[in-house]
Amino acid sequence: MFWDLNVAWDAKRAGAFADLALRFGFAGIAYNVTVSGQQVHQLPEHHPAMAEPREAVGEAALKLLKEPQVKVLSQLQVLKIFNAGLNQLPETLWNCKELRQLDIGANPLAGALPAAGLAAHLTSLEILFAAKIGLKELPNLADCPKLRMLGVKDNQLSSLDGSLLPDTLEWLIAASNQIRAI
Repeated sequence: MFWDLNVAWDAKRAGAFADLALRFGFAGIAYNVTVSGQQVHQLPEHHPAMAEPREAVGEAALKLLKEPQVKVLSQLQVLKIFNAGLNQLPETLWNCKELRQLDIGANPLAGALPAAGLAAHLTSLEILFAAKIGLKELPNLADCPKLRMLGVKDNQLSSLDGSLLPDTLEWLIAASNQIRAI
């Protein structure tokens, strides 16, 4: 996708436009202007900084956690490690300071989530999917300041204690559990 700018060409701001386009995921910029060959040759060469990935999925996500690049992890916003065979969450996950969405579903996590780690380190987390992880008790997520969606379906939950959930929670997906008490 290209960003089509219908503006006057300004060589001084061309680099800033290119950086902005990359940050928003555009492949390039199309200016609706005509420039002469001489003007093109006079333009300084611009090499915008490559944006770090904001999303990691599957094997790429697992590799990032096993061979961490702290700068990349600190800028991730979406991490999907669904069905990756994890018995526990790697501590490198706590480097994901900008993480907004985490999917750890279908991992045999021994029925527990480290609530303290989630609340203390993943302060930007808005969406947590933890389906099919053998969860027996809902962890205390009340201190997750931005959590608004929690998916814990297909687990072994027998009760849901509302005091363990944050006030910001808008959606709770808890189907296919053995819930007897709320």
